[in-house]
Amino acid sequence: MKKELQKRLLKFRDDRYCKKFYSAQNLSHALMVEVGELEQLFLWRKNEKNLKHIALEIADVQIYLFYLADLFSLDLDKVVEMKIHQNRKKYPKRRSSSKYGWKV
Repeated sequence: MKKELQKRLLKFRDDRYCKKFYSAQNLSHALMVEVGELEQLFLWRKNEKNLKHIALEIADVQIYLFYLADLFSLDLDKVVEMKIHQNRKKYPKRRSSSKYGWKV
């Protein structure tokens, strides 16, 4: 996430005095609510045509992830890079072959 965007999110939160409510538990619950709202867009549907609504729900999820990472002083870009590295080791290309029905 861009540093300028991060600053704007923190300013938005701080201008509204919301930080005191942003415990790990509350943020985790809020994140799950937003993921649920995203899931509702696809429930019982083959596809969702309202791309704007999908984008806004994904943005809500990203925002709460950022606030949760900020609470623990985690850099999301760095932890995602770490996870990619970990997944490369855990799931090498040779295991992700058509033999298993997966595409490389």
